[in-house]
Amino acid sequence: VQLNSYDAAGDLLSSGRPFVVVAGAAGVTAEAAATPDNSLAGLLAATPGLASFRAALDAAGLLPGLSGAETYTLFAPNDDAFAAIPQGIRDRLSANPQALATILQYHMMRGRYTAAELAVVQPSTVNGPPLTIVPQGQGLTVNGANVLVADVAAANGLIHVIDSLLLPPPAGGVRPPVIDASGAATFVGPSLTVVGTGEPGRTIIVSLSGQAFGAPAVVDAGGRWQVAGDVAPGEYRLVAFMLNGETLEAASAVVQLTAR
Repeated sequence: VQLNSYDAAGDLLSSGRPFVVVAGAAGVTAEAAATPDNSLAGLLAATPGLASFRAALDAAGLLPGLSGAETYTLFAPNDDAFAAIPQGIRDRLSANPQALATILQYHMMRGRYTAAELAVVQPSTVNGPPLTIVPQGQGLTVNGANVLVADVAAANGLIHVIDSLLLPPPAGGVRPPVIDASGAATFVGPSLTVVGTGEPGRTIIVSLSGQAFGAPAVVDAGGRWQVAGDVAPGEYRLVAFMLNGETLEAASAVVQLTAR
């Protein structure tokens, strides 16, 4: 049994620790009852909205380590955060466990850190680079991502649920992707050309609210790129993802777009 709390919109607010209830049926004993998995791995499996993160950890070979005695604090992107990444990029990451592990380890810290502690302490991630954790009202942001649910407790650590994927900082001197957001916020379609800057030679994939837009582009020697396509009327979140080969290296800030 696990008791969860949701808001009126159906979003998860908090999760209780799973526990076992043994019925007194003939032939059933406490010794035969299943033991609950109170590890981080078990909690990820039992918490609604974190299936994509758990599957990514499994694909990267990191999930078994979350069942052991070592203690971790996880920033866990929810399923919506993964859905915001175009399927083609997710497929590339799933096919490259080493690159996927590098990204996921940036969501992991050794030790047990509550939200209150993280407001004043900035521990390093498992793969080294630190996170930028900032108090925001009654909560926290992590590299700009919002902590939606804090301090979900497991026997070997804590989970903080966040609303976007975290990417390690690019290597020194590498130019991250930037979308040229100058001009009117309202666009009259259907033809749209997105332009920006980035590291020469890298591949750019543009996403409109989680759906790939146009064809991938290669950043030219001058650091410029453009991606074109048609867009239907609506409200969109525009993001440019930069890949180094098959590895997701960086993402631009979100640009809000209104198409008429």
